[in-house]
Amino acid sequence: MPGLSPLMTLDEFLKLPSSECLRELVRGRVLESKLRTPRHGQVCMEIGGRLWQHARQTKSGCVIAGNSAVITRREPDCMRGPDLAWYSRERLPLDQLPTGHLKVLPDLVLDVLDAGDHWSDLIEKALEYLHAGVRVVAIADPSRQSLAVFRDGQPPKLLHAADPFELPDVLSDFRVPVGEFFA
Repeated sequence: MPGLSPLMTLDEFLKLPSSECLRELVRGRVLESKLRTPRHGQVCMEIGGRLWQHARQTKSGCVIAGNSAVITRREPDCMRGPDLAWYSRERLPLDQLPTGHLKVLPDLVLDVLDAGDHWSDLIEKALEYLHAGVRVVAIADPSRQSLAVFRDGQPPKLLHAADPFELPDVLSDFRVPVGEFFA
């Protein structure tokens, strides 16, 4: 197409100067989004705090927050930044957190819908994570106090405030009513 710049590689993307916008690399193109609202940050902290506490108590994995990079595809390159990512001890030994970007995929990715976000964009992103090898993707919707859970080869599961969020195969012994994520 006329006027389109050449695709960017992951290495080129990582060399870009810092920006006030959030950036991801999607199929070789830079995608910028606005900074998040306070409510978005609050919900991320509620969920992340509970996952962090679970990780500390069980030593079963670690949770990483704050749009930490996840490489989902090469050629064209894709690097996404989930709000939260859970890595099991098997995928990422607890004492081996590198200073650079991780080369391993998380077991669970959790994104929080923010004002102005479109469900279709987050679902597309969820499918990208699943195709890359992430086991479970969840999208939290603060306005509806719900959580949509996606697994490859299965229909999405919608959980409401009173429903428990539990993933025994990913987060053993973790069970929290969905509504508590939005307190």
